[in-house]
Amino acid sequence: MGWVSGLTVPFPGGDVPGADVEGFIARCAERYPWLAQGLVRHYVRHYGTGIHTLLAGRTSAGDLGEHFGAGLHVAEVEYLAEHEWARTSEDVLWRRTKK
Repeated sequence: MGWVSGLTVPFPGGDVPGADVEGFIARCAERYPWLAQGLVRHYVRHYGTGIHTLLAGRTSAGDLGEHFGAGLHVAEVEYLAEHEWARTSEDVLWRRTKK
């Protein structure tokens, strides 16, 4: 998450209210009590406010789809493909480990 120098538009997902990431993580943990704290933190640290898009319509951990290991679920792969243009497993790995 961050700002492009000279622009007044945040990176996608970088519009965390007040730039308070820890506060946003806490609010997301309250909003999604069914989601493991580690996944809340991962999703916010990697996708910022995009967490709401990633979790749209999901109400339980089972709604995340198949778990591939290391906290990776179908829901995150779908998000990466649709919103971050991931096309291969290498794309997914790079996007998940870039931060």
